[in-house]
Amino acid sequence: MNRIDSRLIYYILIFLICVSCKPALDVADQRLEEGTFVLPGSVSITTPIIDNHNPVTLPGMIFVPGGQVTLSEPRSTAEVTVSVKAFLLDSTEVTIAQFRSFVQATHYITDAEKFGNSGVFSMATREWALIDSANWTRPRGLNFPVAKDDEPVTQISWFDATALQVER
Repeated sequence: MNRIDSRLIYYILIFLICVSCKPALDVADQRLEEGTFVLPGSVSITTPIIDNHNPVTLPGMIFVPGGQVTLSEPRSTAEVTVSVKAFLLDSTEVTIAQFRSFVQATHYITDAEKFGNSGVFSMATREWALIDSANWTRPRGLNFPVAKDDEPVTQISWFDATALQVER
């Protein structure tokens, strides 16, 4: 097992959630039929079984093997070991321009747009804050610049990233 600083794990998880991972086989901790993935709104897709014994290769994707990792909080001695299932990861980020094309073609509305806010991390305070109007077009809220087309898309949920993958 590897001991990894929790900040690194956090950034990896945010990347996986917010950028573009292929759907895994669990949804909201509910085990579904093997190989079937169900999304809100009755959309379903079939995915190959992805595990360490059955690595899958798709163009533009990287196979990440599953395993166990020990997470530790820098300000505490507490540790927790978690199991991570194998998954596929895009080899490049999804850009704002790519996500905009998806939104325009499908009229998709992200979770942050539905909620009217999103979590934004402040490097100054080193804390998260719920910021009104923060979404994929303005990741830090209305008081900050619009995201540039060549930047990676952020402020999208797992459901948003999954909807994008279904359309690809």
